[in-house]
Amino acid sequence: MPTDHHLLSTLEVLALRDRLEVTPAVDQLAALLRLLGDPGRLRVLAVLTAHRRVGFADLAEILGLSVSAVSASMGPLYRDGIVTFGREGGRPFVELGDHPAARAVAELVRDLDGDLDDDPALPGVTVPELRPVRAGRSTTPV
Repeated sequence: MPTDHHLLSTLEVLALRDRLEVTPAVDQLAALLRLLGDPGRLRVLAVLTAHRRVGFADLAEILGLSVSAVSASMGPLYRDGIVTFGREGGRPFVELGDHPAARAVAELVRDLDGDLDDDPALPGVTVPELRPVRAGRSTTPV
């Protein structure tokens, strides 16, 4: 029975406490959220939501970064299976992986749809397609 200050009974509190202590998924989710909490990585995922496969050079131009900066920022996403790398005609590309987080983030980005047009940090990115990058946008690392 709940007390004056609590909505849950003592047994409910103890059961929830026990459940959280033996659930490694909580720690895994926290690590994933830290990984996805980086705005640069979320921008990459926004682009990949619009086009599942994008060349590194194209991604660098869209984001206004060097190819090496884009490649470096992808390491953690690659290690966790959120993105995968490949080559097509000798050109490197990145695409969304099959990780559940990739699908979840893609769904969140789709929900933002029109908001992306107004985001100055995502110049030229719309869902479900990409517009050309604005003229004069630097391709040097930020």
